Amino acid sequence: IADSGGGSTFTNKYTPSVSWTPKATKVVEGGEMKEFTLQLATDRDFNHIIGTAVTSENENKQTHSFLDDNGKEIELTYSLSDIRNSSDPGDSTGGPSKTLKYYVREKNERSTYPHYKFDQSVYKLTVVAKDDDAGITTNVTYTQIVDAEGKEIPDDKREKKQYGEDANAGQSLPTFTNTYSTSLPLSGMSGVTLTYLAGAAVLCAAAAWMHIRRKANAKGGKRRE
Repeated sequence: IADSGGGSTFTNKYTPSVSWTPKATKVVEGGEMKEFTLQLATDRDFNHIIGTAVTSENENKQTHSFLDDNGKEIELTYSLSDIRNSSDPGDSTGGPSKTLKYYVREKNERSTYPHYKFDQSVYKLTVVAKDDDAGITTNVTYTQIVDAEGKEIPDDKREKKQYGEDANAGQSLPTFTNTYSTSLPLSGMSGVTLTYLAGAAVLCAAAAWMHIRRKANAKGGKRRE
């Protein structure tokens, strides 16, 4: 602001930003927690993984944030330029907004932990960042788009939930549950299954050969008498 006499000029800068930290919960039922890996990506096919979270071998329910390749916790930050340069039109209740999407899943490690049934869910995190002239606000929700069996959930069956850590307030986090079983897995273990079958076939063949030899020896003994 400048006065009429050519005095000092004062410039106010409006440079708001907002940030949030993605997290997810891992649960194990019937067994012990292992070093399972959760993945955070910017695309549905997980070609661009931006962070991972690895559980520790202690509590069977753990909540973790994601770390980048340098081991630093991922904190997603949006500035005013991100919002104003967005193609989103915003709405009549405030300024411009931007919608961003992220995806979370558990890495399939059945070959490492064959007795665990892995949760194959995929969750979509939707972030709406809005500039309302008093600062930037965010609204984060998540939706399960693939179920625990790895099947796509139809659009009309998907339930959007408020992202947060207080389930009692209707806010929660994407959760992945693995189940431990001592039985031979039926999926993802075809090589092991074939090994078992091959071993059984060898034992059967050996037993048959021994039986034939015994019969032959018995007949030979009678002829010598």
